[in-house]
Amino acid sequence: MAQTANTATRKVAAEIKAVGERMTDNTRAMADKGREMAQDAEKASVAIVEQTAAKTSAAVDQVASQITRTADVTPVIGHDVAVIWRDLVQGQLAHNVETFRRLSACRDWRESFAAQSDYLSGNLTRMSEAASRYAELTSKMMQDLLTSGSQMLKAARSTA
Repeated sequence: MAQTANTATRKVAAEIKAVGERMTDNTRAMADKGREMAQDAEKASVAIVEQTAAKTSAAVDQVASQITRTADVTPVIGHDVAVIWRDLVQGQLAHNVETFRRLSACRDWRESFAAQSDYLSGNLTRMSEAASRYAELTSKMMQDLLTSGSQMLKAARSTA
């Protein structure tokens, strides 16, 4: 009787081991499939972001060229304004794509926090630089307007 119980125990243990191995194999297969699906989703998302960035960049270039053509003050200032905004938007798009790539590769909160922190820092730096360039351009435009107004006043006084 003890031998029969021993044999039954071995059979049950062998079956449990076989079930455990099948479960392990199935879990590995599911994990591999999940990893593959995540990689496919990441690639598709990055492709969509890059396509959107390319389309937006082309639209920004088109708007910039229109601003340059229709500038009221002077062609140089109109071009400079267009360049400031084009550079700002293109830089932001490139930064967005890079941040999205970094975030999609993050494996823990620390990496995610670092990527988001770099993103915010880059945005603030880029906006500060653009504001500085815009202020310089506005100052130049005002100086040109004052000079031109002064010359017009002198011309009006000399003819009067």
